[in-house]
Amino acid sequence: MRKYLLPEKGQFYKASMHVHTNISDGRLSPEEVKNAYKNLGYSIIAYTDHEVFVPHNDLTDDDFLAINAVEISINDPSTEEGGWNFMRTCHINLYAKNKNTDYSSVCTEESIYVEHSHKYMTERMKQNKFRKEYSPQAINMLTKAAKSEGFLVCFNHPIGSWQNYEDYIKIKNLWAIEWYNAGSNTCGVMETMQACEDLLRIGERVYPIAGDDSHYYDLIGKCFTMIKAENLDYASVISSLEKGDFYSSTGPEINELYLDGEKLHISCSASEKIFVTTERRVCFTKISDGSPVTEAEFDLENYIKESHLNDESYERAYIRVTVIDSKGNEAHTRAYFLTDIIE
Repeated sequence: MRKYLLPEKGQFYKASMHVHTNISDGRLSPEEVKNAYKNLGYSIIAYTDHEVFVPHNDLTDDDFLAINAVEISINDPSTEEGGWNFMRTCHINLYAKNKNTDYSSVCTEESIYVEHSHKYMTERMKQNKFRKEYSPQAINMLTKAAKSEGFLVCFNHPIGSWQNYEDYIKIKNLWAIEWYNAGSNTCGVMETMQACEDLLRIGERVYPIAGDDSHYYDLIGKCFTMIKAENLDYASVISSLEKGDFYSSTGPEINELYLDGEKLHISCSASEKIFVTTERRVCFTKISDGSPVTEAEFDLENYIKESHLNDESYERAYIRVTVIDSKGNEAHTRAYFLTDIIE
């Protein structure tokens, strides 16, 4: 009997989950950003302007959904001399789970560094005095507060922020972490899956996400998140994001992903390689022999048996799919833990 890891029902909607407008330091207005992405086939944009939480429900229509969000930054003051090129920082996207949310306690006026953004602060948020310090304790206070207020919390561009293992391994309450960021990658600071893998291997159930981080037109459409949802409405899309019913990509598309007994089936757009990685040194691969790879089947029986060595091994066991095309573009699913998918 088939168990669909990407849901069988519903429709894929193409989303951009990290976008800036002229509300903060972007070049385009929210409406212009919407039109630019729609022209490229996107149905969803998460508006993540810096430090100010501004809902954009007015932009939502029958074939477009605006997700209300904000990007929060916490800088290391010991590295601020010399400006951005030397600064260690922690950037976090907060996605409102409810479209009617219009407030975040972690948005503070003193954190705004784009002068014209001040006018978008509500009177209620102007009163906020949330303590922002560059320490694991303070960052976790922020992520905990945001999560309790109904936000999904995403840790952005760890490599572009000069974050290392000792930094991100201490951050809690994360829903997702960026493995690709067009802003970082275009500058030659290449994000990877490593931070996500490190967190997964200690049992943190974080999802890999890709973000354009588009401040100007040239960064629009460099990546996407494909969300499988019943409908293009706020509640359905957020529910799919929260459950992990999506994958993120810089090119390849994943059409189907399901288990049939202990065999994993994948179908995708024309690609060079399909990998199934795990929490240990076990990997399943299908590589092109000259013809495009569009599907694969992997027998997980032995991997599942080995995962039962002890309770701790089984709790940590997961599979995750990567698809790579001929241009080196990648698509990544979330990790599927055996405790969730094997009955």
